[in-house]
Amino acid sequence: MNKKEFEKLRQLTIEELIAKEQELKALAKSSDIKGYFKFMAAGDDKKSAAALSSASYAEYQTLKKVVESASFAAKAKVKDSEEAKTLARYKQLSKDSMVKSAIKYAKSSAYANFKKVAGSDRLKKYEALSEYVKTDAFIAKKKDLENKNRFKQSAEAAQLANLEALEKNKDLKWFFAQQKAGTFVDAEKWQLTFSDEFKGSKIDDSKWTLGYLWGAKTMGMVYSLADERQKFEAANAKVSGGLDIQTRPAKVNGKVWNPEAFGFVDKQLEATSALINTGSAFRQKFGKFDFKVKASGVKAPVVACIWLSSDKNEEISVATFGKAAKGLTVGVAQKLSTVADVKVDTDYFIYSLEWTAKKLTWRVNGVEVYSTTAGVPQEEMYIGLSSHVIGDGAVGSADLMVDWVKVYAEK
Repeated sequence: MNKKEFEKLRQLTIEELIAKEQELKALAKSSDIKGYFKFMAAGDDKKSAAALSSASYAEYQTLKKVVESASFAAKAKVKDSEEAKTLARYKQLSKDSMVKSAIKYAKSSAYANFKKVAGSDRLKKYEALSEYVKTDAFIAKKKDLENKNRFKQSAEAAQLANLEALEKNKDLKWFFAQQKAGTFVDAEKWQLTFSDEFKGSKIDDSKWTLGYLWGAKTMGMVYSLADERQKFEAANAKVSGGLDIQTRPAKVNGKVWNPEAFGFVDKQLEATSALINTGSAFRQKFGKFDFKVKASGVKAPVVACIWLSSDKNEEISVATFGKAAKGLTVGVAQKLSTVADVKVDTDYFIYSLEWTAKKLTWRVNGVEVYSTTAGVPQEEMYIGLSSHVIGDGAVGSADLMVDWVKVYAEK
């Protein structure tokens, strides 16, 4: 059996294994295969080969043809004739043990069966199957077949259990409900223009700038505004399987923009946090802006924000957390609306803004929560993610957790 034939047998399924095992048993019980191996076990294969190929048997066969000819008998009666000598030699060979053995094998049905089976396809199949049933693959499959709990222990059972768990997953249930409702029918009209899944161990500085863009671009400075009580620090934009903008109570010194003094002053602040923006790397006019976010522990005086801004200081609140007692705040400039029925701290939600030349539409998990045609910006805007401490009250720990950001333009 060659390697190709063996590999073919080795790849048999359990169902085919049963058929092959039955075929092997049938071959083993067949009279021709049984007779072949009985002949071999007695050593008759070697004995017959020796006798039938012997010089004495070859001579016997030659002389047999001569003495059985029509004219030979009469001539053999003449004393001392060549024919008489030939006949004497023939009779002598007839008594030779090797010749007698060869004559027996030549007439034997067992030998005839041996010759028929040797080298036959049936014998090759029997030998191949006999070899296969000894392999680890066969033994393992047979053991698996005989295992009453084999389905429970199978990969298929694990996949079925996984499927059942997925069918109960609330995110997938929501997805299929939205798909059925036709929420995603317009997906093909968008092309991805910007994305970040916050992999690695720090923010990608080819995409994001720390602090307010004006200070970073003009002075390379990170500062806070006069009404803020936090200092922005890179360490508070923590990346580990997503972005976590952490707000933590801490006594720190920082730079604060003082509009009355038209400059920066040093001030002791009461918390650390982070603000990152794409102003130096990415801007877009119109499109769809999606953010998968969870706001944990965000309550006054902490305010966490997802926003868009332009160089003209136009701003869109994609989602602001902590400004309202419950839910989130969305809108443009001072035209804001509160969406109070979103439990922003219980799970991740997808907050979306669709921006066209005439209209702004806000959605949470694909469901529209607010829209306006007033004050729609007409300039390119960049993305901002931040957390601030504004107003009175004790500062608690808060996290703006961003799983990913994706921006699309209409094709």
